[in-house]
Amino acid sequence: MGGFLTRSILVTVLPAFAACSSSPIPIPEDPTTALDLAESMLDRGRIDDALAFLDDVDRDSYIEDDRARFDTLRMRALVESEEYYDAFEVSRDFIDEHRFSPRSAAIEELHFRAGKALLLADDDDGELVLQHFVERFEASPFAPEALKLLGDFAFGIDNFPLAEVRFTQLLESHPSSEWAAFARYRLAMSAFRRVRGPQYDLDQMIFARNELAHYLSLEPERPEFRRDAREGLAILERWIAERHVIIADFYRRVGNTTGERIHLGIAMRDFPTTDAGQRARDRLGPTTQHAEAPK
Repeated sequence: MGGFLTRSILVTVLPAFAACSSSPIPIPEDPTTALDLAESMLDRGRIDDALAFLDDVDRDSYIEDDRARFDTLRMRALVESEEYYDAFEVSRDFIDEHRFSPRSAAIEELHFRAGKALLLADDDDGELVLQHFVERFEASPFAPEALKLLGDFAFGIDNFPLAEVRFTQLLESHPSSEWAAFARYRLAMSAFRRVRGPQYDLDQMIFARNELAHYLSLEPERPEFRRDAREGLAILERWIAERHVIIADFYRRVGNTTGERIHLGIAMRDFPTTDAGQRARDRLGPTTQHAEAPK
């Protein structure tokens, strides 16, 4: 009997509502019927009206699964009306209150949609929402893309250490993801972008060079990624060679001939086509040019 009454209310009320959507729908006395009515409005694309209707419904009149259903409908209405942060707040409370609800999968997807929309709109809240998502839903099918978006966001604001953390997490947790190849590219480029020039950290330059070389050894499919990696690798090789010459200059000033020759030899042997490598060869002289460079 209850199901017949619910269908009767929906059949009677919704067509009248569609004809005059500015008139508020009276809230049915039966709480379940109210949820059916709200869901029907969402299904018909009456998002703003469904949200206004749910705002008038007393959430405290529901318990257990009915309350979980109310929260799910409200979050859906908020996401569809682009109230993304408000939707996130529903999700955050939902997980705490309905940890094992069968509706968690729907909340999970809505949470991801909200965070993604915020981040793509350059809203700072997007990082917070997606970070919360990957912490709460580590095994979600949306987690790899969430980590990719977070990594890209960090890369875009030049926070390369954080980008490396997020892309590493993506590869370690989801190695077969469709975003894995992109993560490897971004990891290599993040290492490169952390290098400030030949006057600075030699270890970071060597690390970045190795990362780019390893990435290229995987024969990436996307030509623009290969181009970026090759260009970065060429720059690093010039810088590393220049750094060894700078170190050799220091040893020359302090009178350490052995140290000078070692670093000139590395520049000449490992980077012979660079300007610094050729200068090192000239400084070492013709005898060394035909011998094995110092190691």
